[in-house]
Amino acid sequence: MQDKEEEANEIIARYDDYLFSLRTATTISPLLKVIIAELSSFIEDKKARYIFNEITGGAKIQDVAERCGMTYDGMCQRYKTIVSHLVSDTRFMLEYQKTITNQELEIERLELENRNLEYELNRLYKKGLKAGLQFTISQSLIHVPLDAARRLNKPLTDLTLSPYIRKVLEELHIETMEDLLRYMETTGLDSLLDIHGFGILGLEQLKFQLEKHRILDKNGYSDLYQYLVSDPDMDRFDSDAYEHSYQKDEKHFS
Repeated sequence: MQDKEEEANEIIARYDDYLFSLRTATTISPLLKVIIAELSSFIEDKKARYIFNEITGGAKIQDVAERCGMTYDGMCQRYKTIVSHLVSDTRFMLEYQKTITNQELEIERLELENRNLEYELNRLYKKGLKAGLQFTISQSLIHVPLDAARRLNKPLTDLTLSPYIRKVLEELHIETMEDLLRYMETTGLDSLLDIHGFGILGLEQLKFQLEKHRILDKNGYSDLYQYLVSDPDMDRFDSDAYEHSYQKDEKHFS
């Protein structure tokens, strides 16, 4: 009888642990994402870093394999190799601590510079008002909300896109939503159709993802434009130059 009670208590304790893990999953999940992002910063290869982020973050291996143009088995082996390299790097924790310390110092430095800049601008602004000058407040001085900053800094890899669309955008040096919006502002999203192999379906796929991630609304407008300062000297996109680059790459890989 005593043995049965002990066995029952052991089973209950085991399921208590499972229940505790489930209850804390919501709280722990954001922390795990931060840890995964920090770990991925030590992976130099861009594709390997993307694979590590996606699979470790909970994405299905088959989905990641398809996005990367790999087989399921090949993706499993690649992920295993990436993790093994991270584990075997004895300098990892030392570099990690150094990175965190440097980042904290850099943040403090930038905050100090920002405060100094604001004080100087305010001083000049008041001095100008006393002299009878009129000012239009620079867009760069408008406060950028945290949600807007988060969406603007969202990496292109967060969007579910075909490998070709991703390659085209990378060729245009578009890595974040800010890059994409600046491109759209100067050239227009529809100009992607001028690029070899980029069709209507690809454009619709991109627009769908931008709406899904709250970058564009149903009408193709973005509320994030108000937080971007336009560069009047920025050259318009040269599709002929891109086409030349594309053909050169084709010859190189053929």
